[in-house]
Amino acid sequence: MKKLIRFTLATSLMLSSLPITSHAQTFPISDDVIIFSKPLITDLEQLYSSALQGKTDYSSPNVKGGATYTDTTSGEQIEAEVASTTQLFQVKQNRQDNSETRRYVTTSFIGPLATSSGNKETWDGAYSTKAYTTLEWETKTKNNKEYITIINASGGWTKDSQVTLDNRSVRIGQTGTDENQTQVVQKIEFQNHQLTNNSFNYGVGTSWKPVRTGEVWTLVGVSMDVEIFRGTGSWKLNHTHNIGK
Repeated sequence: MKKLIRFTLATSLMLSSLPITSHAQTFPISDDVIIFSKPLITDLEQLYSSALQGKTDYSSPNVKGGATYTDTTSGEQIEAEVASTTQLFQVKQNRQDNSETRRYVTTSFIGPLATSSGNKETWDGAYSTKAYTTLEWETKTKNNKEYITIINASGGWTKDSQVTLDNRSVRIGQTGTDENQTQVVQKIEFQNHQLTNNSFNYGVGTSWKPVRTGEVWTLVGVSMDVEIFRGTGSWKLNHTHNIGK
């Protein structure tokens, strides 16, 4: 039987403000109108419960993730349980192009595994490392076509004191067809020396072009790898968290 464990997760959000011209006495009228907003849930107990219950504000099979532990000696692979929850916290409509933008935050929990011996369930110390990710992202619907883009990606690993982590890597990517019908590949990778504090936080902002959802070329999300050392044993943990395909 598999289990998850709670852990601390910091969510990073990007806020925007209306532009103010320095040479005028009046504020310009924004083309974007906020038609829905609500505070984000940040309580981890509540988010964890929502993840286990499968609660989400974005009904799509494309918000998914997976995690695998691999024993580096035997090659045995064991799937870790992944639970996630997605919150919709803002909806905007643009008066100029009649588009609608929805902004979300998806929190994903990846816990250690439990192994069973007969009828007795015990925690396996080899799998004491947990991974986590938080993706802030948005969809834009224009002319009946939906596009998706990452705003911010963060995450990392937590472990106990008897575990050492090495060979970390993180890849954030956004590939697909943009609004100009051009194939784009947008990605960034963090190597082991950039992840010595076992965490990452990358704000994509508006630098990446949104890509069309629901197409075979579309792949949006994050992939993480780490090697876990405990005693004489070592394991590799791979975690992928995709929000659009």
